[in-house]
Amino acid sequence: MRDETFMALVKLLERNIRLNQYKLAIRHALMLEYRGFTVPETMQIYVQHAATRCNPAEIDFIERTVRDWSEMVSGRYAGQSP
Repeated sequence: MRDETFMALVKLLERNIRLNQYKLAIRHALMLEYRGFTVPETMQIYVQHAATRCNPAEIDFIERTVRDWSEMVSGRYAGQSP
């Protein structure tokens, strides 16, 4: 399951980069990190640059929603209800 999650998130991040969907790229990079993965080195520069295109409120919103998502799926994997 862990490898499948990593690959799915990396594929989403690759697509975001290809389509220049910079806010989604930030979101998917954070999702990788919150699930305990490392963003592939080849994608880190894009994500870092993407973050400079957002204002602090946008970054805070993305991070908050990713944190909430991570807590929700962690509860599910542990057999708890969200």
